[in-house]
Amino acid sequence: MAVGGHHGGGFHSGGHHSGGFHSSGGFGGGHSGGGHYYGGGSGDSEISLFMCVIAIVIYIFYKIGSGEVPGVDFVVLGMFIASTVLFVLSFKEYERTSLISDIKKNKGERLFGQLWKGYAPSKSKTGNNRSWAFSDGSYRIALFDPDYGDENLKKVKELIQRTPKIVWMSSFVWLTIGIVCLFSTFFFYELVIPVFENMVMTDEAFALVDNLVFYTPGSIALISSIACFVFVKIRDNLLYKCAVRIVEDNIAMGERMKTKEGIAAILSKKWYYNYCPNCGAPASPALRSCTSCGSSLEVHGFSDGNTSSVHQINTSAEKVTAEVNEAKEEPDEA
Repeated sequence: MAVGGHHGGGFHSGGHHSGGFHSSGGFGGGHSGGGHYYGGGSGDSEISLFMCVIAIVIYIFYKIGSGEVPGVDFVVLGMFIASTVLFVLSFKEYERTSLISDIKKNKGERLFGQLWKGYAPSKSKTGNNRSWAFSDGSYRIALFDPDYGDENLKKVKELIQRTPKIVWMSSFVWLTIGIVCLFSTFFFYELVIPVFENMVMTDEAFALVDNLVFYTPGSIALISSIACFVFVKIRDNLLYKCAVRIVEDNIAMGERMKTKEGIAAILSKKWYYNYCPNCGAPASPALRSCTSCGSSLEVHGFSDGNTSSVHQINTSAEKVTAEVNEAKEEPDEA
């Protein structure tokens, strides 16, 4: 059993015990005798406030340096300052991806909003409702897109589902962990270290445990802030790749729609026989060739005249495509 330095009986004593906040000096002051208080100008008030802040900071540093603040030394203070900086940097980016929490809870209803990085013009100011992605890493995924908004939402939800959940954890969760660690650091060490002080171990082992216990709250707060900051970057990288895919798919879908509309427009300008000129079989209004003998139904050299025996294909692109495909399959089924 190693001999401790402060407690009797030969046990260990934690090296970070503080004397608490009590001191012989205290903050009590006497009343000033007689006289009245006369308010100064605004400049004097600002100087007085500044001097009070400086005095408080100096007092806190003095107490930390003398070991009178429980659970805090300059290393722990540095950890919490670094954590604060990282949390501030993380939450500066929060607005851009705050919609993620709504997307995670979405049960199929339409969502309006956007996820972005870089310059993202609002719908109301520019009228631009499209998603985009540039080579510099900036992107926008527009869920309010009237044509592709639902598909965009579907792709983002698929991305969230196939990647680790921790990546999409709200920044407020990490911040809550950091705040809990901040307040617990004042009593965590004093509550936990007595458990180890009465254990049989070498002085070197106890010194290691002593430091681990003392720096645990600050370390967890720092790790939480780092995780919060890093996951912001990871989410941006994943969403950028998703935006690239969305843009490519939307462009391809737009091209397909243009092709279908073009086909419909072309078909609507031509005339076709109601009955096959070769075998006399009746032809439905969407056919361009006979389903019985395969002959073309297109009328060549037709001038506007008697249209009782001919017709035009005049319908939507999607209906034309469906009917033509159905007609092509009929001979095989027969």
